[in-house]
Amino acid sequence: MPTPSPIMSVQEIMNSYHDTDVDVPTYHAAGYSTINTSAQTTVKSGAGVLVGITLNAALTSAVRCYDNTVSGGTTILTLPAAAAAGNNYRYGLKFSTGLTVSTGAAADNITVMYL
Repeated sequence: MPTPSPIMSVQEIMNSYHDTDVDVPTYHAAGYSTINTSAQTTVKSGAGVLVGITLNAALTSAVRCYDNTVSGGTTILTLPAAAAAGNNYRYGLKFSTGLTVSTGAAADNITVMYL
């Protein structure tokens, strides 16, 4: 017997067709790491997905994410200095070697979400 489809309201169906948000998969159990020091932090070793980054304070230096277990190598993304606190960047970026985040100032305070 086939599995029945979930019942959706008309509003839910309309919202799904008119969603203006970035099409990023929803993850229900992402890991996270809060970084609030000037450091090169390996958030995850091995393959995974960068789900998002939240700025808990305005950036005083650029933040770079690498597909590596050390700072350097393939750059996944760079967030510019002076990005505003409260910004929540959603991604769905795969990495294969690891996820390392390089923050240049102790005042930088970010939360990195990953799988």
